[in-house]
Amino acid sequence: MKNITRFYRNFQSSRFVKDLFVIRLKHAPSESAIEAMNEDFSDLVTGPAIKAIEATPEERADNDNLDLHRIAFGFNRRDYGRLRQLIDVLNGL
Repeated sequence: MKNITRFYRNFQSSRFVKDLFVIRLKHAPSESAIEAMNEDFSDLVTGPAIKAIEATPEERADNDNLDLHRIAFGFNRRDYGRLRQLIDVLNGL
């Protein structure tokens, strides 16, 4: 139970929207945290860097958790262990 609670401390959900991997969060990361994530997790990124975004048109059409904060980036769709490490960092913010 503790692992589940910790996993969802800030992270809420994720989805692919076209070429973006969108992570939905309860609390927005600071600009400096996003800069650090771009440095520390550059191996995950192919295409757009990690950045804060508003809900995408696709998410709006689905009414998909519109009240949450978001970051998005071009995920390489390969390194899911590293993605989990990124989620752990987000949960520590």
